[in-house]
Amino acid sequence: MQVTLKSDPDKTRYKLLFGDGGDNNRPNSVTNSVCINDMGVFGGTSAASVLSQQGGIAAQALKGKVALVTGGNSGAGFETVKVLALAGARVIIAGRRPEAVQTAVFCIQAELKKSETGGTVEALPTPCDLESLASVRAYAAALLVHMGDATPLHLLVLNAGVMFQPFRRSPQGLEVTWSVNHLYTYIYR
Repeated sequence: MQVTLKSDPDKTRYKLLFGDGGDNNRPNSVTNSVCINDMGVFGGTSAASVLSQQGGIAAQALKGKVALVTGGNSGAGFETVKVLALAGARVIIAGRRPEAVQTAVFCIQAELKKSETGGTVEALPTPCDLESLASVRAYAAALLVHMGDATPLHLLVLNAGVMFQPFRRSPQGLEVTWSVNHLYTYIYR
């Protein structure tokens, strides 16, 4: 998959292009884009404005801290990752779709280059699908190897969740909404 980041001349708006750059008429050959500007992905409050508000997190307030954010590739989780990284934290994004997580990492890293706060954003290639207990355990094991025994996890933001799902069961036979939103997050604790 190719990922390209394009920006406008004043560097306030980014367009992230991802896909194989091929024929858009083929289902597996799609070039998609995500536009990110100073109002955030969904037009909400941006991370930069949160940091600049009175009482917001000061730049480098989280320097040396490690955070893990589930579902940090979109929505409120995406903005949470940006705020933590802009405050100096090392942030790891966990998500069920590694391509979407890597796209978010790429976007946030572009913003961090402008800020000089020392924060970083990264992702593991291992998916973390909260619908599958096996996936959560595999991710937790990969995270331990990635971080090493000497690195503590200071912040755990359990942002990922589902709602308005039709009734269905997880691979373990549990109702999906309950298992994703409540049960499997305890494995992180």
